[in-house]
Amino acid sequence: MSAEQNRALVSHYVEEMANYWRTGDLSFVDRIFDSSFVQHISGLPPNMGREAMKQMFPMFRAGMPDFQMKIEDMVAEGDKVAIRILWHGTHKGEIMGINPTGKKASITEMQFFRVANGKIMERWGESDMLGLMQQLGMIPGS
Repeated sequence: MSAEQNRALVSHYVEEMANYWRTGDLSFVDRIFDSSFVQHISGLPPNMGREAMKQMFPMFRAGMPDFQMKIEDMVAEGDKVAIRILWHGTHKGEIMGINPTGKKASITEMQFFRVANGKIMERWGESDMLGLMQQLGMIPGS
């Protein structure tokens, strides 16, 4: 696949995530991510696959039901695609043991994807978790 096709696939993933937050439909995971998919997300258990994503997404959806994400930048070369996204939402439910605060939060995240045969094979992610915790009042801000 070309770099442009890989860009389109990652853009489609972000669109499907937005749709998931509205509908709760996780069927896109099997369509977009390869069965051998592995993700490497800072702060989460290592080497999570598709099934782990299907368990994790509902927890975050319950915690921030008005979650939205927007691609700010995207770069694609060969089989790799990198995006910088801005996401925001209101902490209305428990997330990873943190009781709801009712506070709004907005952070950036970097995600890198490896694509092959029209599917996402791997994803790496780094989020501004310090900024999130500060906005939710869990730790003092600067």
